[in-house]
Amino acid sequence: MQNMYLKQAKSITLIIAFVSLLQALLAVIGVITVALTIPDQDKLNLTDAIIRRALLNTSINAIFFVIFTILFFVAFKRLKNGLQVGALVYVSYIIFMVVSILFGIIGSGFNLGSLLISLMLILLTGIALYSVKKGEEMK
Repeated sequence: MQNMYLKQAKSITLIIAFVSLLQALLAVIGVITVALTIPDQDKLNLTDAIIRRALLNTSINAIFFVIFTILFFVAFKRLKNGLQVGALVYVSYIIFMVVSILFGIIGSGFNLGSLLISLMLILLTGIALYSVKKGEEMK
């Protein structure tokens, strides 16, 4: 039974790592896109405050998603080698996603698509956390 929980934890951790990698790549593309709009901000009627806020937001997201990508790949490697993985990675990812949802709703209003994707990632992370803890209990 323990083997089943560890397999599930490994699979879900790898999925979350790849999704986080994809989010990091999209955030980096967002930073580049915002940086490329700076010369055309007069034609696009964008103020410096809007550009700064967009650049700051996309940069912070890129940094956090790169960090989570690395952490989840390290967690996967540890699970693959049969080592214990702390719950901090999973819990911090859940907290980050909840905070991202809240800031997204506050900043740009309710967006059902991004809300559903984030909730699915939170659910997957919760399942992985449960599997890791259950697998450790059975050792």
